[in-house]
Amino acid sequence: MGMLTGSNDYNTTGSVSAAIFGGGSSSIHFNNFHTNAEASDLQVYLTINGNLEKRKLDLGAVPENDGSFEMDLPDGTDVSLFNTIVIYSPQAEASIGSGTIP
Repeated sequence: MGMLTGSNDYNTTGSVSAAIFGGGSSSIHFNNFHTNAEASDLQVYLTINGNLEKRKLDLGAVPENDGSFEMDLPDGTDVSLFNTIVIYSPQAEASIGSGTIP
């Protein structure tokens, strides 16, 4: 499990892990997620070393700013091509947190 840490003066905590199932489906699990950023404004990206300028995969909006949840990956996604989750606020144009995918 990778640990989430805040960035740009945001408090973001929790853990993240990838679950790979047979048949090509997989998901990213967020456990004990918490952030002081407004959840309705946050997007989750799979990235390489946290770089949003290179190849990234948009997983969609964060469903809540406090709790545990999972986000499904598109069928056939090769999680091994990515190593970092970035939680990004388009409104603030800033990362509010990130974590390494183990």
